[in-house]
Order: sequence, then C-alpha cells, then structure tokens
Amino acid sequence: MEKDKYYIHKPFAVPKYRIVFEGANSLSDVGDQYIWFSPAAIYRYGMFTDVNLSDLIQNLDFKVFYYQFDKPIFTRFGGEWDHLLWAMESEKWVKFCDKLLETVQIDIPNKLVYQYAMQELELWDPLFSDKNSGILDSRSPKCSVNVFVVLSNTGQLAFDTKNTLFSRPGLLKYTPSDIHVKAAKKLFSSKKELTQDNAFARYRRIMLAAQDAEYKAEVEKKGVRDPNG
Repeated sequence: MEKDKYYIHKPFAVPKYRIVFEGANSLSDVGDQYIWFSPAAIYRYGMFTDVNLSDLIQNLDFKVFYYQFDKPIFTRFGGEWDHLLWAMESEKWVKFCDKLLETVQIDIPNKLVYQYAMQELELWDPLFSDKNSGILDSRSPKCSVNVFVVLSNTGQLAFDTKNTLFSRPGLLKYTPSDIHVKAAKKLFSSKKELTQDNAFARYRRIMLAAQDAEYKAEVEKKGVRDPNG
C-alpha cells in the first residue's frame, strides 16, 4: 500500500492510503482482506468530517484505504465521490461500523440532528469495469459495497437497493422517521441552554426514552407482558 499525499480533505485531513492492485482484475481477486464502503453521503450531507474520523481512529486504531476508479460508481455525489471507494481491513470493520453508527451530529443554529445508517449494495465490480473499458454483460463479476446513509429530522437520504445493477445508484430522499422528528423537536424546544458540549448527552437521553416507550407500546399492542416489568 502506498500513502497518497494528494488525496486529502481540507482543512483537516486524516491520512488515507491508496490501494495498489498488483495484477488483480476484479475486487474479488483481492479476497476478503478488505471491506469496501462509501462514506460519501455522510460527508456530503450529514456533517461528518475527518475530525470525526480521526476520533474513531484514535479510539479503534485502524487505517483507511481507498481507490479512485476511472468509471463512476455512483451518481450525483459530484467530483471524486462518484468514483471513490474506501476500504478497511476486515478485522477492523465491525467495531468501526458500530462506533460510526453511534455518532450523532447536531447543528444547533439550524435545529438539525444527523444520525447514520448503513446499507449494502450489489454492484458491478468497478475494478473489472475499469479493466474492461466499462463493457459489462451478465457474466461480469459483482461485488458488495457498504454505504453509510443519513437519517435526520428533516428527511432520510438513502439508496434504492433494488436497481443498483441497472443504473448507477444515487441517493433518494425519504420521509423522516417520527422518532427522529419528535426527539429533535424535544431537544430544541428545551428551555435549558443547549450547547455543543451538552447537546449529545441530552439527545441520547431523549432517544433512549423514546425507544423505550416505543418498545413498551409495541409489547402492549401484541398483548405480550414485558419481561422487564
């Protein structure tokens, strides 16, 4: 692997390491050493930055690898993000994913709360596509790519996972979840001063209470006694 000094995010950059494919014709030739993913949505639309990534690296000790393909993989992200996949060593993936999905970004002035989810897309293998000048047929190899998507109190930005082999996948906007809307409303309507230092803890308490109430309501609806009382 070689460190690419040109691929950085400004103003703060986490080092990322460009993968060199030595004789590989498809991502499957690399084996299961890496998990391939795209953080494009959360970087572009979810307030996630390299500062957040750096915090995760300090806690979990991992490296981020990447490859920018010639042919676009996604649509409408713009620039390099449409051509870019990140990769992580498989043994580091689960802890990284768990921690990232716990992340909450709060935009206090605009009363926005961002959380993240993950989807798995089946795509035509982008390395094979590059090697074959974009010419694909039904026998061409496919690969699985994880994508992080955005959940906010104003909408959900996610992919349609059904048509990823027929057209390049792009984000669609969906109605926000009721629980996110209500939690954000409660957070921002509080009479107590809200700061970046206390916002996360307050939001977490609100969400835990809402999830607990939602669970109990579902249990009562099914007529099953809650084992926790």
